[in-house]
Amino acid sequence: MREMLSRGLVFELPVPREALAAVCDTIPNLSHYINRAVALGLLEVSHDEALRVPRILPVQLPEDGEALHKQAAEVLYRLWREETETTTEEQGLEIHRLALRAKVDEIAVEMAGKLANGWKIQSRFREAVQLCKSTLEIAEHYLVLHELARSHQELGEVSKAQEYYQKALDSCPVEDKEEKAAIINNLGSLKVNRGEINEAIALFEQSLAIIEKIGNVQTKAATLHNLGYLKANTGEINEAISLFEQSLAIIEKIGNVQTKAATLHQLGILKANRGEINEAIALYEQSLAINEQIGNVQGKAATLHEMGMLKANKGEIEEAIALYEQSLAITEQIGNVQLKAATLKQLGILKADRGEIEQAIALYEQSLAINEQIGNVQGKAATLHEMGMLKANFEDAITRRDNKTP
Repeated sequence: MREMLSRGLVFELPVPREALAAVCDTIPNLSHYINRAVALGLLEVSHDEALRVPRILPVQLPEDGEALHKQAAEVLYRLWREETETTTEEQGLEIHRLALRAKVDEIAVEMAGKLANGWKIQSRFREAVQLCKSTLEIAEHYLVLHELARSHQELGEVSKAQEYYQKALDSCPVEDKEEKAAIINNLGSLKVNRGEINEAIALFEQSLAIIEKIGNVQTKAATLHNLGYLKANTGEINEAISLFEQSLAIIEKIGNVQTKAATLHQLGILKANRGEINEAIALYEQSLAINEQIGNVQGKAATLHEMGMLKANKGEIEEAIALYEQSLAITEQIGNVQLKAATLKQLGILKADRGEIEQAIALYEQSLAINEQIGNVQGKAATLHEMGMLKANFEDAITRRDNKTP
């Protein structure tokens, strides 16, 4: 019985009886020992009859650690991944932990990708970075490098994102055209953030060419979305709307709600820029509802930011400030520095309009520092422009006051 309890310590979570049996397969009369241990309270039993060795028992893991962890990783992967429709986050982390300890590359890579991708929706980018880095210690795999690059990009760590995207692209096998197209597409979006527009266009077109050949509609929708965003930034509004609508048509067919929310959000921006305020609000509200439903806090923060801009343009300053502050609270929580910089700038504009000059300057300086840190040249230029206007208006007001002084 002692050996069974010792080997059972390999699992940190309660596991099915079959999993415990798999790591104790050399022990005779195992079923008897398991039943006896349960009766004596030496095995914890969960509501679903899963078993766990209590940590207070005076037993230790056996010396053949790597082989034992390999057995444990493989049996849980089969039970919790292959033979079930859904794997919980807790189960995924346990499989990943065991695979790392056993250096089972294939399982560790797959679970890291699944977990990191799920955390992306929840804006848990720092956790994703740590997970990917731990996986790369045993397997420098292009899928993990890609997930790591995406997380660094979302955190505004542009140089690291560029480095890992390039590593992912260089090590991506020729036959995995789908992943190659996705890496190129994401690298293009990074170039957009850095103001390298021509390079971004070339990358998006390269990604689109691959996608058209292999028929991957999901990546096609994402690339059309990114091209639309690019066209919008260069003032080609009609082309941007056309691209977003093409993306939206694909998304609605395949049911990708996260990209749908992002595309509705971008269409809302374009409608607002054309003065179609009611349509913009309707699009933002649809986007916000989807993001709240799926728990995409990053998307929610971005839409709150845009709704704040609409309210500000309509002169509803208090409502605008409230929306910006909601957005800012989320961006600070999740570490989205690019959106944080944009929101700080917009709050600075409102404070300046209300004559709160010192607060406006402080907000602009925070925004500027972030944009310089992440290499966002467009954001930096926009903030410097607002600071310049504030200074000019302030100096003009001083001059007019001095001229009136007898």
